[in-house]
Amino acid sequence: MNKTSGVYRLDLFGYSYVGKASDFEKRKRQHLGTLCWDAHHSSKLQKVWDIDPDLAINTITFSLLEECSPEVLEQREQHWINRTVDEIGPEVITNFYLYDEHHNKYNNPFPFFEPELLVLPDNHREGK
Repeated sequence: MNKTSGVYRLDLFGYSYVGKASDFEKRKRQHLGTLCWDAHHSSKLQKVWDIDPDLAINTITFSLLEECSPEVLEQREQHWINRTVDEIGPEVITNFYLYDEHHNKYNNPFPFFEPELLVLPDNHREGK
């Protein structure tokens, strides 16, 4: 089985996480496993998942943003984090860190947020 190396975006309930992987399919399984076991390294993403785990498992999406070699993963992840922040804003990015225009890593300016303020529609369980 061929491994796909690249940068991906995980989307859940209006929040996003951008990451890199040398094996995209394996990384997806790792994310799902740690979220289900309440052990994800991003406490922000875990809080979003915990809003409704039954719905989350059926609505979480993983998108491969760019396929690239393992040698440039760090650089391309940085590019896609910056681009995603520009597109949707840092307040809905669940990554611990972001990058500035000079490629310096810094802590997400929204380290604490209240995912319980995220209001799911009353019918969000329909279709189950």
